[in-house]
Amino acid sequence: MTDPEKRRPSHNLHSNWWLNHTRYRQRDTRPRPDLGATWWLRGSSYFFVFIRELTSVFIALYLILFIGLIAALYIGAEAYNDYMELLWSPPLTVIQVFTLLFALFHTVTWFNLTPKAVRILKGESPISPLFLITPLYIVWLGVSSIVLWMIFS
Repeated sequence: MTDPEKRRPSHNLHSNWWLNHTRYRQRDTRPRPDLGATWWLRGSSYFFVFIRELTSVFIALYLILFIGLIAALYIGAEAYNDYMELLWSPPLTVIQVFTLLFALFHTVTWFNLTPKAVRILKGESPISPLFLITPLYIVWLGVSSIVLWMIFS
């Protein structure tokens, strides 16, 4: 380690590591197979990943409707009543039901992915995934219960 080029400075170790290990790496130029437009129909795991990503479209649409509701509240009672009448129309009711189902699907899949993203060790071995998933569902159930109690009481 007496060679000055091989020594690293004591600060900013991570960026030096990245520079040293990526400088000479070449881009992979091998041809990639064309997956086609229906790649997500080839297996159930691909299908569920695609549907999970598709849920964001419905959530975004619902957020636009929610922003419209806030704007109607700001304008006044008449605008709010007109907007609520629009929200209760059959097409928007169907969209809201689909949005709820997609939000539930997104939440469940997100909670079930948590043990893959967070690894907590107890000694040498990882803890059971149930110890990570169960508190998420308990909090979700508790918050949902409080919200339903506030709505219906």
